[in-house]
Amino acid sequence: VFAAGMGVVGEGLLRVCEALGCSMQCAGPEGAGDRPVVVFVHGLNSSRAMFLVGMHFLRARAKHLGPMVCLRYRTRPEDGMHETANVVRDKVMEECRQHAATRVVLIGHSAGGVLCTMVAEDLSRGEEGVQVEGVVCLSAPWRMP
Repeated sequence: VFAAGMGVVGEGLLRVCEALGCSMQCAGPEGAGDRPVVVFVHGLNSSRAMFLVGMHFLRARAKHLGPMVCLRYRTRPEDGMHETANVVRDKVMEECRQHAATRVVLIGHSAGGVLCTMVAEDLSRGEEGVQVEGVVCLSAPWRMP
């Protein structure tokens, strides 16, 4: 479930999990403190449901990490990767502000991995006051068309 493209099955899983009270946010104690926020970014033809199991698995085993969240964003065919990366960056910054975090770890699947590297490059300029601690790309393409 964690690594597969989920499509309709993933959306169904997401609805079932949300109905059972599972959240797409897996926050630890209030705020991030000195721990990095972990942000999961799905691919362009996927949904955040694909990270549900992996997020809760990681939370149970990685106490040194801060709050975890799966971003929700939509893409349109006319949006390019740069525009989508800007949307993802804004959402990452929103999560960092919400959790009073100055550090972030980005985890992306497929094109989400490409988006994570684009966001990390943008944040590396230091203008936003957030340091990227790491980027994990799962099945990410080397380049996008």
